[in-house]
Amino acid sequence: CFLVVQKLFRDLQIEDVLLSIFGDLGLFIEDIVSYMITNESCTFQYYSNFMRNHPVMDKNIRDDTQISRLLKYNIKEQDINLFLRAWNQMNNTKECIYVGYDSTNFNTNAYGIELADYGHPKVDEGLPQYNLA
Repeated sequence: CFLVVQKLFRDLQIEDVLLSIFGDLGLFIEDIVSYMITNESCTFQYYSNFMRNHPVMDKNIRDDTQISRLLKYNIKEQDINLFLRAWNQMNNTKECIYVGYDSTNFNTNAYGIELADYGHPKVDEGLPQYNLA
């Protein structure tokens, strides 16, 4: 999986863009993406164990607390915008449009909301939940 992610990052020039914007942290970001794709999860507390048994781009030994610091202090909104602009310029074709989104769910105590339904929330309080994307 790591080799596939690495090849995609290089073929799509994502690695170059990450390195130009984030410096050496670009390799760390690539490792995080590899971890998330391989594990199909963003549960970062297992990151350091995973990286002991898998190839890594970043030669520094990192753990889940450093992921939190990276997301909280090292990645600025302007850096995200720079990345998105670079990505959009590299993929400026009329053949397809890239759309990114995020979703989460919330428990609710309110009754009678048609959008609220029982499911598998992150924190199961036995309440109906609604999803927001």
